[in-house]
Amino acid sequence: MIKRWIGIGVACCISLGGMAQSIQPGLMVTAEEITDIREARGTVPLMDQTIDQAIGKMAAVLDAPIDVPVPKDPGGGYTHERHKQNAKELRTAGLLYQLTGEQKYLDFAQQMLLEYAELYPTLDRHPVKKSYAPGKLFWQSLNEAVWLVQAIQGYDCIRKALEDSTREQVESQLFMPFAQFLSVESPEVFNRIHNHGVWAVAAVGMTGYALEAPDLVRWAFNGVPTESGMPERAGFLAQLDALFSPDGYYTEGPYYQRYAMVPYLQFALAIEHQEPARKIFEYRDGLLPKAVETLVQLTDAQGRFLPLNDAILGMSELAPELILACDLAYQYGGQNPQWLDLANRQGSVLMNGAGLAIAQGLKAGKAEPFERRSAWISDGAEGDFGGIALLRMGEDANQWTVVVKAASQGMNHGHFDRLGVMLYAGQTEVLTDYGAARFVNVVAKEGGRYLPENKTYAKHTIAHNALVVDQASHYQGKWKKGQPHAPNLKHLHLGQEGVQFVVASEAHAYEGVDMERMVALIQIPGQRAPIALDVMTVEAEEAHAFDMPIHHLGQWMEMPQSLQASERALYPLGQANGYQHIWQLASGQVDQNQGFTWLHEGRFVSMTFDTTDVDSAFMGRLGAHDPNQNLRTEPMIMLRKSQGKTATFAQAYEIHGGVNSNTERVAQPRSRIDRIASLFQNEQYGCLLLEGMDGTRYRFAYCKQQVDPTDSQAMEIEGTTIEWQGAYSFEVIEPTHTH
Repeated sequence: MIKRWIGIGVACCISLGGMAQSIQPGLMVTAEEITDIREARGTVPLMDQTIDQAIGKMAAVLDAPIDVPVPKDPGGGYTHERHKQNAKELRTAGLLYQLTGEQKYLDFAQQMLLEYAELYPTLDRHPVKKSYAPGKLFWQSLNEAVWLVQAIQGYDCIRKALEDSTREQVESQLFMPFAQFLSVESPEVFNRIHNHGVWAVAAVGMTGYALEAPDLVRWAFNGVPTESGMPERAGFLAQLDALFSPDGYYTEGPYYQRYAMVPYLQFALAIEHQEPARKIFEYRDGLLPKAVETLVQLTDAQGRFLPLNDAILGMSELAPELILACDLAYQYGGQNPQWLDLANRQGSVLMNGAGLAIAQGLKAGKAEPFERRSAWISDGAEGDFGGIALLRMGEDANQWTVVVKAASQGMNHGHFDRLGVMLYAGQTEVLTDYGAARFVNVVAKEGGRYLPENKTYAKHTIAHNALVVDQASHYQGKWKKGQPHAPNLKHLHLGQEGVQFVVASEAHAYEGVDMERMVALIQIPGQRAPIALDVMTVEAEEAHAFDMPIHHLGQWMEMPQSLQASERALYPLGQANGYQHIWQLASGQVDQNQGFTWLHEGRFVSMTFDTTDVDSAFMGRLGAHDPNQNLRTEPMIMLRKSQGKTATFAQAYEIHGGVNSNTERVAQPRSRIDRIASLFQNEQYGCLLLEGMDGTRYRFAYCKQQVDPTDSQAMEIEGTTIEWQGAYSFEVIEPTHTH
């Protein structure tokens, strides 16, 4: 089978049947771009710095012996990391050979490839068989595809310089069987609409271009045949169509979008070089450049990706994948000068034409500050399957950001957090999300794979700022049950007059239960920072228990006096669905004018909540039933209505004052908000009352359905008619008392 397939592949190495002969180099860089970079050398600081850094790193590599070990380790182990590094060094060596013409880079790349050509035919499946699709060099075929995406770029840069016999050996013993393994031998991965699938597709397609093997290119676009024939939907364009919305949102969330953008963009660049008539960067109204813009919009004020779905906290716009994304978005997305600002912070560029364009733009002083904007980012291939709402107010490091997850499940990397909320006040996290329970590539923690607690805690609804019914997670914690459904965006108002809000609903997470959430950012006149208002309403056909978890960071300062601490023993909040991992530290009934204050990163954060439908509150901390200490010990608050068919949870969030550790001075440690009350809720309208400590009262009435700005609205509350025009009314009403 292998010999017959290789024979076909070699026979096809004359031309790309129907396509022009392959351009070489022509994956990451072209000969024309190499000439341009050489001519610009010494005049474009960021490109010069990037090349000099690559030369410096490779100097140490060239002085050390090449190591191509027999695979044995899972993620994070020596052989795993060595093979990853080898692919990167091979790619860098090939690029530097093109840029400098120095023989040492060619010799290094050639020797490494020959050693892999000797090793690869001897390998069976990887000995760590803990993946649905194990590789040969790596424990999962995903890493196998990543290796080939890197390595084939290096080979593309040196192929013409090799002797025919060397080229034959490398291609027949390494690259052809490698591409076969990822495609016809692994159709369950190659034809899968998933980030694993697109890595395999890109690896095989790029190999097809480099080796002038049209079968590989065709499979990359159409999928590989199986025993039942050709797949109905597979290949590169199917991946683009199915996994991205028209706004460029990748259904698995920004952390995985950051990762998946690499094969999408690298293969697209190869397509652009080899088959420019396809106009791949214009496909679906410029989807790929748009996806990069969306990806960077899904970051906080520090540039860290919002932890939607499975996500490792701390990954930011400075990740190496974003250098590729930023440079190609600039080159093929209209050369938006804001990308230059991001590239300047990254401190590196691609060693190709796109990187040169960035470096030249920076030298010319064209950079403009990158702007994080309020937006609705749709989900679903047609843009009609929910989405992410971003409400932003303020500028730069002081910008407030509200994130409402009204998107779809996100496949098996999705979490059960319909209508979940995150809130950032500048660089302070107010409402947090745990992200994924995983230590990537740390062998001591499950070999770097997802921890068991990812399934027992991090994915569950209680781990998010989302409503829980009867201590059960949305869709019974089964992603395939949630995948066919998405929340409904009811109203989005992103005006610039100091009020922004979103209303979304979810009707399928629990049978017979309808949930609706309104979240607003409001700038109160005379105040330095806005406040956030959050209202979750729920209606059910039968009586249930309703829990509203609130996750935050920092040290508690003040809490309701009615809460009693658990002094003699600690017990989990529950027995399953993530509750078993939360120690109950305090609990009790609550009365009117209740709230919590905590100190985080030198700033006070207060949450004031309406107690009308809250009969008890809990304070908890992660760490129960965690014998291997896999979970971070973070605090949380939970509000509960023990029984009912309806409930309304209304909260106000405020940042105030702070602590100066050097001078030991404390400013404004107490909230300015005395009370919040939900005055009215129906299908059409909602109304909140906010009362300050000085007695000033504010009323916020809003429409729950999209309305025309010129439409007149009216609602009646306890005999009083409130009238306004447009989406909302926010007004000061008569004070009742002073403190």
